[in-house]
Amino acid sequence: MSALALFAAGLIVVPSGTQELATEVTRAAPSGGKSSAVLVEVSVNPEGKAYRCEPLHVTGDEAFGPLACRSHRRWRLAEPKDADGLPTFGVFRSIAVYSFGPSLPRELQGLKHAPDITLSLDVDNGISVSDFVINAAISQEGRVTHCEGKGETPEALVAAACEATLQRDWDVLLNAENQPVSHVRMVVIHAEKTPAS
Repeated sequence: MSALALFAAGLIVVPSGTQELATEVTRAAPSGGKSSAVLVEVSVNPEGKAYRCEPLHVTGDEAFGPLACRSHRRWRLAEPKDADGLPTFGVFRSIAVYSFGPSLPRELQGLKHAPDITLSLDVDNGISVSDFVINAAISQEGRVTHCEGKGETPEALVAAACEATLQRDWDVLLNAENQPVSHVRMVVIHAEKTPAS
C-alpha cells in the first residue's frame, strides 16, 4: 500500500500530556534538591486511562524516572481514536521536568523527544526542514495501517515521513493483560537536508 493512500485525511487522536499531568509529576519530585527531567512513554487504553508508564531517559536525579511514572494510573487523557474515529489504544511520550529555583538548569534545557525516524531530504522548493510529528495507526503485529500529518506540516514532508514509517517494524503494544493490541502513536520525525554533492 502506498504512503499516499495511508495518509489521507483521518481522525487519529493520540493522547498527550496535560497541565494536570505536569502538576501530578511535580508532586512526585525528588526531595534531594536536584533538578531533574525525564522522558516518559505512556500507554493509554481506549477510555483515556493510562495503564503503563516507562521512563526512557532521565537527566539529573535518576530517582525521578520512577517517581514521574508512579501516579500514572490516575492520569485521565484524551481518548485515543483510530483513523475511522473509533476508540483504540494509544502511546505518547512526554517530558516531565522538576526544577529547584526560578529557571531551568542548563543541563536540562536540551532534553527533547528523540526522533523515531530521521529523514534525509533533497528539498529545494523553499520548504523548511526541521523536526515535526505525524500520527500513525499501528496494527497488533507492529505494522503501520494509517499515517497522517499533524499541524501545518507540508504534504511533501508528511508523504516522505509516512513512506519511512511504512518501512519500519514498530514495537507491539501490549494491553494491561499483556495481549497485543492495535494502537495509535505520535511519531517524531527529524528531517535534514541532503548535503549538496
